[in-house]
Amino acid sequence: VKGNLCYAKCLYRWAKVRRQNLIYDDAVLSDLEEASTILLQLKNANECDITEVRELYYQSEWEKGWVTCYSDLKDADNLSKAYSYFEDVWKNWPCSDALHGMAVASLFLNESDGFVFNTGKALEYGKWWHEEMHANCLHNMGGILVHLNDLETAYRHFEEAAKLGY
Repeated sequence: VKGNLCYAKCLYRWAKVRRQNLIYDDAVLSDLEEASTILLQLKNANECDITEVRELYYQSEWEKGWVTCYSDLKDADNLSKAYSYFEDVWKNWPCSDALHGMAVASLFLNESDGFVFNTGKALEYGKWWHEEMHANCLHNMGGILVHLNDLETAYRHFEEAAKLGY
C-alpha cells in the first residue's frame, strides 16, 4: 500500500513539474490517469490516510484539468472537459485553484461572464494550493478591473500578483 501511494505521489509530482514547464502532452495525461487510478484504489481500500489520498487525488485531477485545457486551447470539447475536471475538484475538494481553472477554461470558451465570476469567487474563497495560481488569478482580476476602468483597484491586484512573483 505504501509503495503504491509513493508511486502515485511520484507520478503526480513528475506530471506537475512537466505542466509547470509547459508540457501538455499525452504522456503527462497518462501519468496523471495512472496516479488517479492508484489513488482511487487506495481510497476504496481504506488502508492509508484517506485525507492525504483524497487531497492528492483531487490535486491530480486538477493537474489533468490544466494539461487538458492547454493541450488545445481552440477545441471547445477539450476546454469543456478541462472545465469539468476543475468543477469536479471544486465540488469535492473546494479550493480557489479549482475556481481559477474554471475561470481560465471559461475565458478560452469565450464565456466572459464565467471568467469574471469564477475569478472573483476564487479570490474571495482564498484557499490556494499553489501560489502560482493565486498570483495568476490576481493578475487576471487586475485585467478585468482595468477593463472596467477601476485602475486603482487593478493596480493593487497587479501589485499583489507581483509580490507573489507573477
